[in-house]
Amino acid sequence: NIGTLNCTVSSLTLTATGGSNYTFVGSGIVLQNSLAGTAVVIQPGTYTVQVSNTTGCISSTTTTVFSDTITP
Repeated sequence: NIGTLNCTVSSLTLTATGGSNYTFVGSGIVLQNSLAGTAVVIQPGTYTVQVSNTTGCISSTTTTVFSDTITP
């Protein structure tokens, strides 16, 4: 997921799929659900999710959340 925080969007939900357990890492995470694969973020930055499945395979990916708070 890639999204932009702005004056009307103060949080974004990141979603990961394809596994059974998820760990999100990033400075602006305020809530995460390791079984559902979701994390709510409130700050721009780079976020990484590590995904594992029931057989022990692990994978990770990174996404960037941007901020545009300049008043039009």
